[in-house]
Amino acid sequence: FFLKRIVKVQNQSQSFETRSRIFKMMQSGFQFEIAGPGLKELECPICLGIVRNAIELPCEHLMCKACLEHYEKEITDTSQRERLNNDNSSNNNVVFRCSVCMTPYKVEDKKSVKSMDRIAQTSVHIKCLQKQCDWVGCIKDYTDHEKKCNFIWIQCPFAQLGCFTDVLRGELMMHNETNRLAHDSLVLAALSSFADERKTYQHKINQQGEQIQNLEKLLLKNTQKIQSIEEENEKLKYKTDQQAMVSNKTTNDIENLKCDQKQLEMKIDGHELTVGNLTVAVNDMKSKTQSSESLVNINSNEINNLKTFAVRMSQLHMKLSDTNIHNENNIFNYLEEWQYVDNEDVISWNIFVDNFSEEIEEYPYLDTLEKASRRYKNTIYPKYWSERLNKLRQYLVCGVVAWNYVKLTIGPLRNIFVTIYETLAEFNEEVSKAKYCRRSALTASYRNYEESCLYIAVFYYRAIEDVWVLDWEDIEMSKSVLPGEMVALEASKHWEGDVILEINEA
Repeated sequence: FFLKRIVKVQNQSQSFETRSRIFKMMQSGFQFEIAGPGLKELECPICLGIVRNAIELPCEHLMCKACLEHYEKEITDTSQRERLNNDNSSNNNVVFRCSVCMTPYKVEDKKSVKSMDRIAQTSVHIKCLQKQCDWVGCIKDYTDHEKKCNFIWIQCPFAQLGCFTDVLRGELMMHNETNRLAHDSLVLAALSSFADERKTYQHKINQQGEQIQNLEKLLLKNTQKIQSIEEENEKLKYKTDQQAMVSNKTTNDIENLKCDQKQLEMKIDGHELTVGNLTVAVNDMKSKTQSSESLVNINSNEINNLKTFAVRMSQLHMKLSDTNIHNENNIFNYLEEWQYVDNEDVISWNIFVDNFSEEIEEYPYLDTLEKASRRYKNTIYPKYWSERLNKLRQYLVCGVVAWNYVKLTIGPLRNIFVTIYETLAEFNEEVSKAKYCRRSALTASYRNYEESCLYIAVFYYRAIEDVWVLDWEDIEMSKSVLPGEMVALEASKHWEGDVILEINEA
């Protein structure tokens, strides 16, 4: 319920002190206004509120658990910084003291006192946080009261249909009665929209039914073709079997002829047989010698290529181990064309890849290595503007100003309206309106579908010269946006999706 209170405080443009007070309520003691005399022993000496999650120190003083832990963390962090600044310091002891009597204590000596929490939440009478409300009760009952308090701002029940008015709970019936016609119009418009959608869906269903029928016909036709092909395959198989039988018979005839030939060879004179055997042996020795020489040459070439592969792979690993390559912040150093051309890291990388891929032999592993180096060239330092801008888009967080760039989601809109605020107070006052959605601490936006326009609010503490909407394909086609004026975006430039603004300082 404290988060809900913070949202309502923003909608009513209350002071910074009020928002700070409610934030402290979430982190430390209960910051209610006490109705009547208060119990001093139930007050946290750190946040001066009613104690929450009471912790008792050995000196019997009570404090909020969150307040005490925050105090201990600050003391610990301060001690660590002092040790880092003083290399000769060897004292690791951290001393915690009671904020009331300054008595030292150890963390393990403090203890939780749940009985005090029950007393604080049931015995102390408090007033409602809404100044107009005269309710008085205990902290434990405040949650139930807040659900019924007539002075809390709530959202109109017809908000999902288009009524975005926030009203006091006690004035809800009057709001509904006053805006009955408008609410009825919103309901009728929603029903009409649902009817149109139903017709659209029915039309799609009919189209898909026709497609299913066409596919069924095509399936039947293909099934018939498959059956016809299977019949032809059976006929071909029969013919193949017949040809195999003929082939087997021919093979037997050949074997018989070979046997006859062997018998004739055995009748050759011994002298001729000896000469023939010697000739065969000499030829066999020559063949083995030539094969050995060829194998030696092949192994030598393979070893040289493997050496080349190892050297180039080592060079690639050394280059990829450079920290500048993996630092995504580098995209800001070579985003624009003049930065890309003059960047020493980019020049060094391009020369390395070009030299790396020269005179690649036709071996699979060398060819694969060359393709990998080309792919690295297109991803680490992209050559084209669209690739560099896409890399910047992936690095930027939506709504967060990084250097002088900010990325926002534009959606299916065709206009853009940018407002730059020089003071944080003016920015917060504008974006506190219900129509804005805060994207970060410094940016907010909302979509006006009637105007097909994205309204963007940015707090930038330095003087601004101009603002540009970066084009996805060509930096020369980027569009200048004059703050405070609506600018049309060209539909052919892929403005749908993310839009990146470049803020140039004066």
